[in-house]
Amino acid sequence: NTAQSAISMLLTTFTCGHVVPAQNVLMTCLSKGPSGVKLDFRHSSRCLDSTCRELGETVIKVIEEIPHGMVIFLPSYSYEAFLINKWKSTGIFKRILEKKKIFREPKS
Repeated sequence: NTAQSAISMLLTTFTCGHVVPAQNVLMTCLSKGPSGVKLDFRHSSRCLDSTCRELGETVIKVIEEIPHGMVIFLPSYSYEAFLINKWKSTGIFKRILEKKKIFREPKS
């Protein structure tokens, strides 16, 4: 679609000679999650229950389609900790663990 093409022209992808071949890298932007809730990660809305739940459901949908691993980048370690705590309290974290192992990058 035209909007996706316009966004793609603004984004640059690179793998820095990483162990993952370029053809195995997919970068995309999602504006809505699987139930249609807007994925709005501005500071004022990223901690809303609806945003956290929709992100978790989006991750679950994606990992159901990805045969091996995936990497999720978050804006900060504190937001990562917040999301994991939120997902643990709602059962989303358990559902993710039932499908994939989770490895977290240490702060240091």
